Amino acid sequence: MNCIVKWGCKGLLLFTTPFLFYIKLLFAYDRFICYTFIRILFTGGLVLAQTDNFKSIKEAVAQNGIYTGLTSGTSMEPLIHHQKDTIIVVKQNGRLKKYDIPVYMSKSGKYIMHRVVKVCGDHYVIVGDNLLNREYVTDDMIVGVLKSFYKNGKKYVDLETNKAYKLYSRIWVALLPLRPLYVYPKRAINKIKRIIIRGIGS
Repeated sequence: MNCIVKWGCKGLLLFTTPFLFYIKLLFAYDRFICYTFIRILFTGGLVLAQTDNFKSIKEAVAQNGIYTGLTSGTSMEPLIHHQKDTIIVVKQNGRLKKYDIPVYMSKSGKYIMHRVVKVCGDHYVIVGDNLLNREYVTDDMIVGVLKSFYKNGKKYVDLETNKAYKLYSRIWVALLPLRPLYVYPKRAINKIKRIIIRGIGS
Protein backbone atom coordinates (compact mmCIF):
# COMPACT_ATOMS: atom_id res chain seq x y z
CA MET A 1 0.00 0.00 0.00
CA ASN A 2 2.80 2.39 0.93
CA CYS A 3 4.47 1.62 -2.39
CA ILE A 4 1.25 2.43 -4.31
CA VAL A 5 0.79 5.71 -2.44
CA LYS A 6 4.42 6.60 -3.01
CA TRP A 7 4.24 6.03 -6.75
CA GLY A 8 0.84 7.70 -6.92
CA CYS A 9 2.30 10.84 -5.37
CA LYS A 10 5.21 10.70 -7.78
CA GLY A 11 2.82 10.39 -10.72
CA LEU A 12 0.78 13.34 -9.49
CA LEU A 13 3.97 15.36 -9.06
CA LEU A 14 5.13 14.48 -12.57
CA PHE A 15 1.76 15.60 -13.94
CA THR A 16 1.37 18.80 -11.98
CA THR A 17 4.96 20.05 -12.20
CA PRO A 18 4.91 20.67 -15.99
CA PHE A 19 1.47 22.29 -15.63
CA LEU A 20 2.67 24.67 -12.92
CA PHE A 21 5.79 25.39 -14.94
CA TYR A 22 3.61 26.21 -17.96
CA ILE A 23 1.50 28.63 -15.90
CA LYS A 24 4.63 30.39 -14.61
CA LEU A 25 6.11 30.46 -18.11
CA LEU A 26 2.88 31.87 -19.54
CA PHE A 27 2.85 34.83 -17.16
CA ALA A 28 6.57 35.39 -17.56
CA TYR A 29 6.20 35.26 -21.35
CA ASP A 30 3.29 37.71 -21.22
CA ARG A 31 5.23 40.20 -19.08
CA PHE A 32 8.44 39.73 -21.08
CA ILE A 33 6.80 40.42 -24.42
CA CYS A 34 4.53 43.20 -23.23
CA TYR A 35 7.07 45.14 -21.21
CA THR A 36 10.57 44.29 -22.39
CA PHE A 37 10.20 44.53 -26.14
CA ILE A 38 7.75 47.38 -26.11
CA ARG A 39 9.56 49.57 -23.61
CA ILE A 40 13.04 49.41 -25.10
CA LEU A 41 11.89 51.36 -28.14
CA PHE A 42 14.01 54.34 -29.09
CA THR A 43 13.02 57.97 -29.26
CA GLY A 44 13.13 60.27 -32.27
CA GLY A 45 11.08 62.95 -33.96
CA LEU A 46 8.71 63.47 -36.82
CA VAL A 47 6.35 66.29 -37.70
CA LEU A 48 2.80 64.97 -37.64
CA ALA A 49 0.62 65.80 -40.62
CA GLN A 50 -2.60 67.65 -39.93
CA THR A 51 -5.43 65.44 -41.17
CA ASP A 52 -8.33 66.79 -39.12
CA ASN A 53 -9.92 68.37 -42.19
CA PHE A 54 -10.15 65.08 -44.05
CA LYS A 55 -13.30 62.99 -43.89
CA SER A 56 -11.57 59.59 -43.82
CA ILE A 57 -8.23 57.84 -43.54
CA LYS A 58 -8.44 56.89 -47.21
CA GLU A 59 -8.96 60.49 -48.25
CA ALA A 60 -6.13 61.73 -46.02
CA VAL A 61 -3.63 59.23 -47.43
CA ALA A 62 -4.77 59.80 -51.03
CA GLN A 63 -4.55 63.61 -50.88
CA ASN A 64 -1.82 64.24 -48.33
CA GLY A 65 0.17 61.00 -48.50
CA ILE A 66 -0.08 60.52 -44.74
CA TYR A 67 -2.58 60.00 -41.95
CA THR A 68 -2.03 60.36 -38.21
CA GLY A 69 -4.41 59.58 -35.40
CA LEU A 70 -5.25 57.36 -32.45
CA THR A 71 -6.39 53.77 -32.83
CA SER A 72 -9.51 52.18 -31.42
CA GLY A 73 -9.63 48.62 -30.09
CA THR A 74 -7.20 46.07 -28.63
CA SER A 75 -6.48 43.88 -31.66
CA MET A 76 -2.88 45.10 -32.01
CA GLU A 77 -1.86 44.82 -28.36
CA PRO A 78 0.71 44.53 -26.89
CA LEU A 79 2.29 46.73 -29.59
CA ILE A 80 -0.36 49.44 -29.97
CA HIS A 81 -2.92 50.30 -27.30
CA HIS A 82 -6.42 51.69 -27.53
CA GLN A 83 -6.56 55.51 -27.64
CA LYS A 84 -2.99 55.82 -26.36
CA ASP A 85 -0.60 55.51 -29.30
CA THR A 86 -0.54 57.85 -32.30
CA ILE A 87 -0.13 55.97 -35.58
CA ILE A 88 1.41 57.34 -38.79
CA VAL A 89 0.04 55.71 -41.94
CA VAL A 90 1.49 56.39 -45.40
CA LYS A 91 0.75 55.32 -48.98
CA GLN A 92 1.51 51.76 -49.96
CA ASN A 93 4.62 51.51 -52.15
CA GLY A 94 4.44 48.30 -54.16
CA ARG A 95 3.32 45.04 -52.66
CA LEU A 96 3.30 44.53 -48.93
CA LYS A 97 5.91 42.39 -47.21
CA LYS A 98 5.65 39.94 -44.37
CA TYR A 99 5.48 41.73 -40.99
CA ASP A 100 4.03 44.91 -42.56
CA ILE A 101 0.99 46.43 -40.82
CA PRO A 102 -1.46 47.70 -43.43
CA VAL A 103 -4.65 49.66 -42.91
CA TYR A 104 -7.38 48.20 -45.08
CA MET A 105 -11.09 48.70 -45.54
CA SER A 106 -13.33 45.73 -44.89
CA LYS A 107 -16.41 44.95 -46.98
CA SER A 108 -18.53 46.63 -44.31
CA GLY A 109 -16.54 49.86 -44.74
CA LYS A 110 -14.63 49.53 -41.46
CA TYR A 111 -10.94 50.47 -41.22
CA ILE A 112 -8.80 47.65 -39.85
CA MET A 113 -5.08 47.66 -39.06
CA HIS A 114 -3.52 44.20 -38.64
CA ARG A 115 -0.23 42.47 -39.48
CA VAL A 116 0.76 40.55 -42.61
CA VAL A 117 1.84 37.03 -41.64
CA LYS A 118 1.98 35.60 -45.16
CA VAL A 119 2.26 37.04 -48.67
CA CYS A 120 0.47 35.12 -51.42
CA GLY A 121 0.23 35.70 -55.16
CA ASP A 122 -3.08 37.54 -55.17
CA HIS A 123 -3.73 38.27 -51.49
CA TYR A 124 -2.27 38.58 -48.00
CA VAL A 125 -2.93 36.59 -44.86
CA ILE A 126 -3.34 39.10 -42.04
CA VAL A 127 -3.79 38.66 -38.29
CA GLY A 128 -4.04 41.14 -35.43
CA ASP A 129 -1.25 40.80 -32.86
CA ASN A 130 -3.85 40.09 -30.19
CA LEU A 131 -6.11 37.89 -32.34
CA LEU A 132 -6.26 34.35 -33.68
CA ASN A 133 -8.49 34.66 -36.77
CA ARG A 134 -6.80 35.00 -40.15
CA GLU A 135 -8.04 37.55 -42.66
CA TYR A 136 -7.55 37.40 -46.42
CA VAL A 137 -6.95 40.82 -47.94
CA THR A 138 -6.27 41.91 -51.54
CA ASP A 139 -4.29 44.94 -52.72
CA ASP A 140 -7.40 46.86 -53.74
CA MET A 141 -8.55 46.83 -50.10
CA ILE A 142 -5.35 48.43 -48.80
CA VAL A 143 -5.62 52.09 -47.80
CA GLY A 144 -2.10 52.59 -46.48
CA VAL A 145 0.61 51.00 -44.36
CA LEU A 146 1.83 51.81 -40.87
CA LYS A 147 5.20 53.57 -41.10
CA SER A 148 5.70 54.49 -37.46
CA PHE A 149 3.92 55.45 -34.26
CA TYR A 150 4.33 57.47 -31.09
CA LYS A 151 4.21 55.27 -28.00
CA ASN A 152 1.99 57.02 -25.46
CA GLY A 153 2.32 60.11 -27.63
CA LYS A 154 6.02 60.47 -26.70
CA LYS A 155 8.41 57.79 -27.95
CA TYR A 156 8.75 57.72 -31.72
CA VAL A 157 9.07 54.22 -33.19
CA ASP A 158 10.07 53.79 -36.85
CA LEU A 159 9.06 50.33 -38.05
CA GLU A 160 11.79 50.24 -40.70
CA THR A 161 14.76 51.12 -38.51
CA ASN A 162 13.87 50.22 -34.93
CA LYS A 163 15.75 47.03 -34.03
CA ALA A 164 13.62 46.31 -30.97
CA TYR A 165 10.44 46.47 -33.03
CA LYS A 166 11.87 44.22 -35.74
CA LEU A 167 12.81 41.62 -33.16
CA TYR A 168 9.35 41.83 -31.58
CA SER A 169 7.52 41.47 -34.91
CA ARG A 170 9.47 38.40 -35.96
CA ILE A 171 9.12 36.65 -32.62
CA TRP A 172 5.42 37.49 -32.41
CA VAL A 173 4.67 36.08 -35.88
CA ALA A 174 6.85 33.00 -35.27
CA LEU A 175 4.83 32.28 -32.11
CA LEU A 176 1.49 32.52 -33.94
CA PRO A 177 0.84 28.73 -33.68
CA LEU A 178 1.27 29.03 -29.90
CA ARG A 179 -0.82 32.18 -29.56
CA PRO A 180 -3.92 30.36 -28.28
CA LEU A 181 -1.88 29.48 -25.18
CA TYR A 182 -1.49 33.21 -24.61
CA VAL A 183 -4.83 34.58 -25.85
CA TYR A 184 -7.31 32.18 -24.25
CA PRO A 185 -5.93 32.36 -20.68
CA LYS A 186 -5.69 36.15 -21.02
CA ARG A 187 -9.32 36.36 -22.14
CA ALA A 188 -10.39 34.10 -19.28
CA ILE A 189 -8.52 36.24 -16.74
CA ASN A 190 -10.05 39.43 -18.15
CA LYS A 191 -13.52 37.87 -18.01
CA ILE A 192 -13.01 36.89 -14.37
CA LYS A 193 -11.84 40.44 -13.61
CA ARG A 194 -14.97 41.90 -15.22
CA ILE A 195 -17.21 39.54 -13.23
CA ILE A 196 -15.44 40.49 -9.98
CA ILE A 197 -15.69 44.21 -10.78
CA ARG A 198 -19.41 43.88 -11.60
CA GLY A 199 -19.91 41.96 -8.34
CA ILE A 200 -18.14 44.67 -6.35
CA GLY A 201 -20.11 47.39 -8.12
CA SER A 202 -23.46 45.79 -7.36
